[in-house]
Amino acid sequence: MLRTFLLIFNIFIASLMCNHSSNIHVQHSEQQNVTTTDCLIDNHDLLNFTLTNFSYTFYGKPTMQFSDAEQECEKSNKNLFVPSTFDELHAVAALIPEGECFWIGMKYINKNFTWLRDWGVNIAELPFEISDDESYGHVNEENCLSCHIEKDKMMIELHWNNCSSERPFLCQQEASTL
Repeated sequence: MLRTFLLIFNIFIASLMCNHSSNIHVQHSEQQNVTTTDCLIDNHDLLNFTLTNFSYTFYGKPTMQFSDAEQECEKSNKNLFVPSTFDELHAVAALIPEGECFWIGMKYINKNFTWLRDWGVNIAELPFEISDDESYGHVNEENCLSCHIEKDKMMIELHWNNCSSERPFLCQQEASTL
């Protein structure tokens, strides 16, 4: 019942959001319980999808600085994506266009890794590690976390990048707040 509601809701919202566009594509997979919607809205290249308890919007274009991406997510009552489990990260990665290096919701503030998510996740309990490894970008006060996906290598990498660089980004919202 909830799955049907989320499917209908996602299609309805996508049609409202895409009313400025002639390009809209809605797809639902019962096998994965995933609904995706592609559209172009006022020069925003968007991919909307729902997985389990969250809805997501991937902004491919235009790219934005971290703080602008964060504000764009907040316009839709969403937050920059924060993976709470490794499975969630892999499920999301399967739907994001390959080769994209996109902002997710973590900054390095006052010498601490800080998730920017209303429903907070204890970083120590995550099933993967966020490190200050030079090969993934040095962590400093100007850096924010981005995620890079290479599907052919089945690889997901988390990189530290200057927060003022422009990248695509992924917004997330709990389904209970829809």
